[in-house]
Amino acid sequence: MHRALLAQQGKAYRKVHSILLADGADEAPTADNIQDALDIFREAGQNDTVVLFLAGHGVNEDGQYYFLPREARLRRNRWRKSSVIKWRVLQDAMQETQGRRILLIDTCHSGNAFNSRLVNDSANSSIVVISATDSSSFAKELQELKHGVFTYALLQGMKGKADMNGDKQIKIKELDAYLSNQIEYLTEGQQVPVLHAPGGFKDFVFARE
Repeated sequence: MHRALLAQQGKAYRKVHSILLADGADEAPTADNIQDALDIFREAGQNDTVVLFLAGHGVNEDGQYYFLPREARLRRNRWRKSSVIKWRVLQDAMQETQGRRILLIDTCHSGNAFNSRLVNDSANSSIVVISATDSSSFAKELQELKHGVFTYALLQGMKGKADMNGDKQIKIKELDAYLSNQIEYLTEGQQVPVLHAPGGFKDFVFARE
């Protein structure tokens, strides 16, 4: 996904600024590195597009949703709060930046990260969110795809399969429709992605072929 976004430089975007946190990359996805990396959003201006892509493990505990970084640890069958990322930290970072904001979340129970309060907060901040699942289903991985199903479909859509009208542009609504259809097909209806869009949402180009 990181390479796919970098490839949009000179196409959908004049310049792509990025930070990659992943196993095997220069920086690991630790809790400290994740929170430090969020500072890049402060550089965005009103005409920029900010994308936060999360692929990993997410859990629900005490009505809260947590993203599990590399060093997440359990204590007495509960997650140590100092070792996980509370959803609010990620959302606040997105709310405090400028421009178009897109959250792409490929984690289990990712839909449940947005309860009614968080949905309203996101809508009021004009954040577009596409999550891999609804609140009751799991984000699946298929060995033959070498990706989570959501990430696989997302990459295929950005390569042009989501271009429904053949204009070489991938808009958010086109991408959402492609993801819904393709993920349902690949998982035989067991996984349902969810789009959260702000009120009065105006479609825009996310990628170009």
